[in-house]
Amino acid sequence: MPVTATLGALSYARTTASIGLNYNHYCLQLATPYTVKSIAFDPVHSNNYYLSGIFDSSTYIISNFTEAPNYPSQKYTVKHNVTGMTSTNNGTLKYNNYTANLIMAASYVNSSNSATRGSLMTFDPSTGLKVNSVSNVLDSTLFDFNNFAIGPAGVAYLTGSIKTNSPVTNNKYVALRKWSSTSNSPSLLYSTNRKSSSIDIVGKDVALDSNNNPFFLCNYILSSTNIQTAIIKTNSSLNPTVVQYAETLLGDNLIPIQLKVDNSDNIFFISNDNDSTPNSYVVKWNNTLTTLLWSKRIIGVTLNSIYVDTNDNNNVYVAGISDSTNNLYIAKLDYLGNKIFEREIHNTSGASFTNVGNIVVVGSNMYIVGNISNGFVLKLPNDGSIPGTGTYNFIGNLASPINYASVTKTYVNFAITPLLSDASTTTSAGGISVSDINDTSVSQNTYIANI
Repeated sequence: MPVTATLGALSYARTTASIGLNYNHYCLQLATPYTVKSIAFDPVHSNNYYLSGIFDSSTYIISNFTEAPNYPSQKYTVKHNVTGMTSTNNGTLKYNNYTANLIMAASYVNSSNSATRGSLMTFDPSTGLKVNSVSNVLDSTLFDFNNFAIGPAGVAYLTGSIKTNSPVTNNKYVALRKWSSTSNSPSLLYSTNRKSSSIDIVGKDVALDSNNNPFFLCNYILSSTNIQTAIIKTNSSLNPTVVQYAETLLGDNLIPIQLKVDNSDNIFFISNDNDSTPNSYVVKWNNTLTTLLWSKRIIGVTLNSIYVDTNDNNNVYVAGISDSTNNLYIAKLDYLGNKIFEREIHNTSGASFTNVGNIVVVGSNMYIVGNISNGFVLKLPNDGSIPGTGTYNFIGNLASPINYASVTKTYVNFAITPLLSDASTTTSAGGISVSDINDTSVSQNTYIANI
């Protein structure tokens, strides 16, 4: 089968085709019911990446693909069912370079008492299977889990929320956790709860600077219509050293989503508001959280992911959903906050993007994952060099075509003011338990379009 591709036209094939294709850029679609949540790259085995998410709303799943050199070939897909699990949330996956294992952090509902449980799981990257007989570690006090970062020696820093009845009924406390790294079940090293008697505080993300100081991004929920962003800087023992609460001067909510650190140790985060016309915010602070370096408001966009390319001038990439079209939105900014390019991808059948997972940059390419009617992996040049519009079809139309187009959104500088209120911090050991995982290898139909 010859491969010919020009601007606005493309060739296409199934990933199972036994031909030597070499797609520089592509859109890979995975058959339902795979909801793609994240993508992780293997720094040891070149051209390997992993997708994670939820299978059929009730089971976690991991897929491994290898680009050889660019055309993705599926190696395995494994379902992971935790004992006592009835429904799942999240399923964020990262490669632990220190232990050469995959780590997944997620939440699920326990069938026995309907309680949500935070969960940390380890898997073999070569097979996707759990690394030992019992590899799901639970924090019995962690009500929900949102994200984690991997530090020196493979230590995992986790954040989420704790739901308790004291001092306020159903008050949520932000959870700051530090776990040891082993090839078996990790153990809890430090546990810090940041709380208040009158507000909810929910941990959303965590990142480390070059001195391995963890920064935790949190929801500071004063009321349903008054939500701000909190950044907590801690030391290696999770003792807070700086706490910065912030709100916009525009009267909008500042609902935090993700946090990143560049190679100059500056802090980036993205937030959204929940007004009738959604807007998103990209913000850059210095490392001590005392100076706001720049902040951008993107009108009509809800952001889901941010990536800072520390190998290329600390350029910033964001991905989310455009409110007016329900299309996938991608933008690139330089380290000063100037927009370099922005693009939209839409499904030609009119289906909305139901989920955008994360965006990452590897070399000269960017990868975005999420869901339309199917889960997808979109690989594009990170300079936005594919211009104009072009419809990209999949073999036999078994997956919905997509369209890649230029778009212009309004970027506005805006100001942030720090809040004066604070919250207390307590330290506790936290109850830890383990639960088994049942692994099942499954086939996964995939379809690919060359872009």
